[in-house]
Amino acid sequence: MKFDQLRSRMRRRLTFRPSDLHGGNPAKAHEIVQFSHWVKEKKLVRLKRGLYTLFPEDRATPVSALSLAEPLYRPSYISLAYALSHYGLIPEAVGAMTCVTTLKTARFSNLFGSFLYQHVHPRYFFGFVWRPGDEPHWMALPEKAVLDFIHLGIPASKPLTERLFLDNYRFQNFKSINGVRLKSFLRRFPRPRVQKGGRILLRLMENSRD
Repeated sequence: MKFDQLRSRMRRRLTFRPSDLHGGNPAKAHEIVQFSHWVKEKKLVRLKRGLYTLFPEDRATPVSALSLAEPLYRPSYISLAYALSHYGLIPEAVGAMTCVTTLKTARFSNLFGSFLYQHVHPRYFFGFVWRPGDEPHWMALPEKAVLDFIHLGIPASKPLTERLFLDNYRFQNFKSINGVRLKSFLRRFPRPRVQKGGRILLRLMENSRD
């Protein structure tokens, strides 16, 4: 297969594998070698072992770190520090795309950035929504991003206090958190540390209204 043929077939697909040339059946050995050559020739982007995308200029639809986060490692959704920054709950911009998955913890780096996936038990894999648009993606709701961060983002060695949230992590904009939804999610997340952190956040939300 010539590269122009591959580009024509895959230009509307966000990601693809060599096996997609055959409807999911195993690719031929020479095709896998050809994919490697195209990567070396800067014609094809390797996202991780066995998964590829076209360069943006060769695609019919946009491609970005946001849209690649879930296809890169399924199932997953964007959460933790990246989501907190996105919602304005912390002031710092976050470089790596931070995600939650029921698979084992993993990290990938490619042309589009760094992607960190942290494992969570399937019972806690909830509280995220589909965001359509030019960069379609799955992202945690603000309330779930906060609980994920308490569970996975704050080292267990750090005692949970109001000062930790305000001074160390610089939490802000508490009015953007839905208190009813946060309490609902807390009922579904019966981990002692998450429960304690959630109660602290509820107090901070209450204090922010004074």
